[in-house]
Amino acid sequence: MALNMTSLAIKTLIEFIESDRTIEEASKHITLELYKEFECNKIKDLINNVTTYVNIVSSYYNEILSKKKYVSNTYIMTIKTPLLVHTHNPYMPINIGLSWHPIFNLPYIPSTTIKGVLNRYLLDEKDLIILDSFPVSCKFRLIVPQVITPHYVNEFSEHKINPTPLIFPAIAPGVRFNLTIFSKKKIEKEDINKALFYGLGAKTSIGYGVVEI
Repeated sequence: MALNMTSLAIKTLIEFIESDRTIEEASKHITLELYKEFECNKIKDLINNVTTYVNIVSSYYNEILSKKKYVSNTYIMTIKTPLLVHTHNPYMPINIGLSWHPIFNLPYIPSTTIKGVLNRYLLDEKDLIILDSFPVSCKFRLIVPQVITPHYVNEFSEHKINPTPLIFPAIAPGVRFNLTIFSKKKIEKEDINKALFYGLGAKTSIGYGVVEI
């Protein structure tokens, strides 16, 4: 059974604050613990639970929305490069956070994140109803550590800078998510891939968040 991310974050922050260790060190510790504990073979029960939930919610929405002439578009979305969503998540108080569901103890992609991208490109689809997206399978690990090293934070003189590496969690390539969209007409797979071409989530300009249906 995988450890609880919220408990890990709270426990780590208390310990590190009391010992005067930095937030960067706490962030590194939390990230590496998530990497270690969230191996795919350890979280099968978590994924099975959330998959059951997704199926129930999808069926409920389908029953209600079909009466209003909506159609269900259900796909599997594969993460191709590390994915960052909701990096300033207040419930994962580390340098660069991740959208993490407090009940299912798994990272997820909020429906608002997906809708924002799709609405930008599917201009004729104003009535999209999108469900939150959860992991349905992964190959090896759910989380992969990432590193960035800011050089110029509060100092711009080359001889005075003190770069500090920041280690943070991202959703690993190969993880597959459900994607359920209700719309007034069928949305083709090719159109969704076009909408998602420039990536999903944060730091897409440097290669993060490449996904594919």
